[in-house]
Amino acid sequence: MTPEDKLIKRAVIQFCVNLGKTPSQTLKLMNEASSETQVKRIVVYKWHKRFSEGRESICDDVRSGRPVSQTAECDVEAVKNIVDADRRVTLYEICKMLDMSYGSVRRIMQDSLKMSRVSARWVPRLLTEDEMSKRVRESRRFLARYKKEGNRFLEKIVTCDET
Repeated sequence: MTPEDKLIKRAVIQFCVNLGKTPSQTLKLMNEASSETQVKRIVVYKWHKRFSEGRESICDDVRSGRPVSQTAECDVEAVKNIVDADRRVTLYEICKMLDMSYGSVRRIMQDSLKMSRVSARWVPRLLTEDEMSKRVRESRRFLARYKKEGNRFLEKIVTCDET
């Protein structure tokens, strides 16, 4: 359910409270009007009570708690420079070098830089444009040689793990 849907449902509940409807009547009206999804009983009763007690806002209250973490571009750039210099560096080493938390460095590596650990090295999860075009070019070259040489060419190919 999107935040907009929540606000719409709360506005309908508030409207029913203003009309003098009971929570059960409000629930019945809302479920009859919405055929795709059923409104949860607990939600209707909770918000009906709040609006009956004088609440006017349909928005969520501001709550204390852990702030939303933001990743600064300078931190991302610093982590990228360290990893580019040494692909075998560990997250703990990066944490010590930059005086950052383990979770922050891990989030930067996974979300911002899109890198993962493979055989003790940091590698990008997605290929760059150059790498993709190189693979296409090499694949076409292999196909051309296969058409020319046949199975003799396939016997010459050595495969291995890409890591």
